[in-house]
Formats: sequence, structure tokens, C-alpha cells
Amino acid sequence: MDENPETADGFLLKEKNTLVISLKENMFTEKENIFLKDNDFIVSFFCYQSGVHAVRIKNIRGEMTVLPFLGQQIWRAEFDNRPLQMKSMFKYPVYGKTYLKNYGAYLIHCGLTGMGNPGSGDTHELHGELPSAYYNHVYLFYKSNPVPAIGIGGTFHYREAFSCNYLFSPVLWLRNDSSIIEMEAVIENRRKSDFEYMYLTHINFNYIGNSRLFYSAPCKPDDIVIRDFVPSGKTLKPEYILLKEKIKNNPSLHHHILPDDPYDPEILLSLKYVPDEEGSAHSLLIHPDGYAFYVNHRPDEYTHAVRWITNTCDEKAIGLVLPCTAEPEGYKASKAKGTLEKLEPGEMRKYHCNFGILNPKEAEPVKELIQFTMDKEYT
Repeated sequence: MDENPETADGFLLKEKNTLVISLKENMFTEKENIFLKDNDFIVSFFCYQSGVHAVRIKNIRGEMTVLPFLGQQIWRAEFDNRPLQMKSMFKYPVYGKTYLKNYGAYLIHCGLTGMGNPGSGDTHELHGELPSAYYNHVYLFYKSNPVPAIGIGGTFHYREAFSCNYLFSPVLWLRNDSSIIEMEAVIENRRKSDFEYMYLTHINFNYIGNSRLFYSAPCKPDDIVIRDFVPSGKTLKPEYILLKEKIKNNPSLHHHILPDDPYDPEILLSLKYVPDEEGSAHSLLIHPDGYAFYVNHRPDEYTHAVRWITNTCDEKAIGLVLPCTAEPEGYKASKAKGTLEKLEPGEMRKYHCNFGILNPKEAEPVKELIQFTMDKEYT
């Protein structure tokens, strides 16, 4: 990693009217300490009992807890007194573990030398090196215009001889009165040859029974593909096989999320999103009381999208939409299909994704926009 942050993270530091604070490990202790407090935010630093460093950012709607050095993950998020993240067995994060041995975050960046389940001939880990990436350069951002907002971001520098040399630089923004987290991520190819990569934004929402899905993608059997992946050593139950077959024949059946639906082990679907007039695609999981989990992504940046649902005794999650650049079947499979993204030497590419929760008043116009977008597309 370049020692000069202006070189390593130049794009982060060029935004006008933004205060930038470099974060170091010695700023974190087991006792949670307030670092910044004003009328809009409370920012505090602490370490989990495992030693993993964490930044908690609170606004008037709730809070998010980010792991600044470990994957730039959002470990927990809660807004309007509702937890957003999936249910898992993991109470706290741990350094130095593989993907499934440190699993339970709300947001996980995945890629870049591989993504998804490794297939035949693949050498990358499940979802690549980003989930457990250690960030040497980490920053806290504050800006007051156009509205007060706090950001947390950093840069991960990954190099492999004869293969790749890239920077991955995500930032997470939270406005003072918002329950939506705004994410931007930049990939830069530092090698003097082309870089082929895969990237997925893995957002794991809590499984809410009796909720309904609304999203701007067609829902016919030809439009939605159910992946046939089965975890190694897993015996499929008859009720799971039946549910999967029903959804394959009539994908709209999965729109109504029931408390006891047998998504065990999991179901993974590929979707073809339609953008609105502004270029954004929208996804809602509307709860029985009208609140809704929400994701907004750009199909011109993320060329693919998948939905992931699991409902076991220990894991309960709905990946409402996981925006991605390829199908999640490993590097070799994507290479064969010609779906890998490519950066030329020195080239940079940005990705944007917004996600969180909306109250009933906020969710209704998004639902109407989804309906308008789909009506316009197919009339």
C-alpha cells in the first residue's frame, strides 16, 4: 500500500467541503468512547471482545456499526427501532476467519478476483478476498452540505504476482435524518495489464414473516432463473424440493414471505432489473405494518442481480437484491460465459448502492414508482 494517502485514496480526498479524519487502531479500546457528538450525530469507537475494531454512527433515526479495518463491513444496523441485519450464530466478528466462519454482517463486499461459490478449476475462496480484507487506510468523513452527513471509508490494496494489482475503496454515508445508507465503491487497476474482476454487494436483511416483495424486474419463468447450487453434504428435505419446484414454475409465489417457508438450505434466484427514468432499479420488502426494507441500485453499473433467501433454525435472511457484475458461480464459469468485467491499466470504475428501511409514508411512493416503471416497460 502506498504510504501517501493522497496517492492511495486520492479520489476520497478531493471532495470539497469535506472534513477527513484518518483512523488508527490505537484510537479504539474495549470501552466504547464517543469521538464526535453534535445535534445530528454521535460517532463512537470500540472493540468487540474478539479485538475487532468498530465505529458506531448514530443519527436521529438509528445507527449503523461498521468494521473499518475488517472488510469495511456493516456488522449491525438498526433504524426506527428495527434491526436490519440477518439472524446468525455470530454475536461478534473475528479477524482472520474465512467467509462462513465470520458470517452474519448486514453488508459484505465480495470479489474481486473471484465471487460466488468456487466451481471446477477455481482457486478463489467463497466470495473472494474482499469479505476478510484488512484495510490499512481508513477514514471518517464529515460534510455539512447539502445536508449533514457522516461517512466511513478506506482503501484495500491487493497484489498478486503475475496476476493483479488493484485498489478497492468503498465509502458508506449516513445523512442526519435518514434511514438509508448510501454506498459508493471505486475499483482501480494498478497493474500495467488488463484486470478481469467480479464484484457483488452482499446485503443481508432480516427474514420478516408475512412480508411481500415488490421490485422493478419481470417475474415470468423465462425471466427469473433459480440456481441449482446445493451446499456440500446437505440432504434436501422434500418440502424444500417442492417449494423450489413451485417457484421455478411460478416465480411470483416467492413474493409472499411466510414465517415457516422451508428455505433450508437456501434459494438463489437471478433477476433482470429494469431501471427507472433516472437509471435506478428498486426493491422493497414490505412488512405487515407497512415498513419496508429497501435497496436502490444501478443496472448500468451492476449488470446482474440475484436474490438470496434462507430460513433455517440458525440463519434467517433475505438478500432482497444482491447487485453484482456476474452470476455467482465462480470465476471460471463467468470467464467461460464472457461475463467478467475488465479494467484497462490505470482505469477506475465506480459502483453505487443505497439500502436501508423506509417507514410506510416513505415506502408508498417507491412502490408506486416500481409499478410505474414496470407498466411503462411492458405497455
